[in-house]
Amino acid sequence: MRTLLVLRRVLNTVPIMVGVAVVVFVVMRMLPGDPVDIVLGQTGAISQQDLDRLRRDFHLDRPVTEQLYQFLAGAARGDLGTSFARRRPVFAMLVEALPATVELAVAATVVALAVAVPVGVLSAVYQRSWLDRLAMGGAFLGISMPAFWLGIVAIIVFAVRLGWFPTSGRIGFEVFLRPVTGFVVLDSVLTRNWAALWDGLRHLTLPAVVLGAGLMAVVARVMRSSMIEVLREQFVTTARSKGLTGRVVVLRHALRNALIPTVTVVGLQLGVLLGGNMIVETVFGWPGMGRLVVDAIFSRDYPVVQGAVMLYAATFVLANLLVDLCYIYLDPRMAL
Repeated sequence: MRTLLVLRRVLNTVPIMVGVAVVVFVVMRMLPGDPVDIVLGQTGAISQQDLDRLRRDFHLDRPVTEQLYQFLAGAARGDLGTSFARRRPVFAMLVEALPATVELAVAATVVALAVAVPVGVLSAVYQRSWLDRLAMGGAFLGISMPAFWLGIVAIIVFAVRLGWFPTSGRIGFEVFLRPVTGFVVLDSVLTRNWAALWDGLRHLTLPAVVLGAGLMAVVARVMRSSMIEVLREQFVTTARSKGLTGRVVVLRHALRNALIPTVTVVGLQLGVLLGGNMIVETVFGWPGMGRLVVDAIFSRDYPVVQGAVMLYAATFVLANLLVDLCYIYLDPRMAL
């Protein structure tokens, strides 16, 4: 039953991905600005022959329907085209930039959960106490602060004034790290390069905290509400009547049921972190997909934007699939 459920969810992603591909293809071509003019505008002299040649090279001289068909056919084969501006395969560019984005998103999620889950549980257990008010006030503040402002403040205070962290980048220029997987922290551990590990963690801390601040606030509030509701359930009252301690009741009986709404929020927000971290990557000079997409949008680099949006859509679909699987684990009745 579980295998059929997973297979059905996977098959449902196919029309979603096709729809995303068509929408992003159409929208990109509705934007003002000609990518050929932008590319040639960076080289100086422009002639009509240069314009015609680039249009043929980019297949922009063909009907839009034919361009769409070629894009969909190529995407089905794993070929996302060639960048207009950099003249490189889009797939290779995304593969290079993806590890930085994934590393930042995972670090932000770990930081957010490590703080938000305990805070949400404690706020629910000690409801209406000073701890609850302080935690929820901090959560409200975290939701209200925009990432670009929080990032700039963090750089000024902790990087410029105090000098605790670097201002930008993934690793210092003076630190050598042999690439293995593309993930700085993982590569440092695999190569036992502890200097690179320390430097990579210092570069990762500020952007991870800034990116995870919003998720931290949301998860804390959801966890609190869910835990309060679960603590009022009859099975919790029964557990307490058996003489179990409050810690056992909360951690062993209530927490697992309270995690179901939290898993939904985390799954959706994980896709947001992967696809919506352009501002944080730009502020901190993080060489991930966010900066790549921003540059591609300004240069009207259609293939790069289309490939990145397809990848972002795939992350959302995968995150929803993982949420469904977690539902089955937390509540086996959902597999029936």
